[in-house]
Amino acid sequence: MDSDIEFLTNSLINVINRTKILPDGSIMEIRYMIDQIANLKIIIHPNEHTPPHFHVVTNDYDATLSITECNLIRGSIDSKNLKKIQYWHKFNTAKLVETWNRLRPSDCPVGRIE
Repeated sequence: MDSDIEFLTNSLINVINRTKILPDGSIMEIRYMIDQIANLKIIIHPNEHTPPHFHVVTNDYDATLSITECNLIRGSIDSKNLKKIQYWHKFNTAKLVETWNRLRPSDCPVGRIE
């Protein structure tokens, strides 16, 4: 029974830590914008799934890329913008790794990037 309560408490804490309740009562998931290149927003979500990745979002594209290799995992992005992100990635991999590791809750199955 105590382990069930502890599990539910930890689950609720994780939900609270990655959400925000808006004045109208709606719930918004927290996303951490790492950087922005023109209209390309580079985002990491807390408590994510494998493999370690980041999102590149614009009005036209929503792409998921690997943190370690910067290859496209899912979604779409045109080659010109992908090259911009890959160039940015060369100089900012440490920033992505640090943010990913900082945002991992203790029970996150994905874990840290070493």
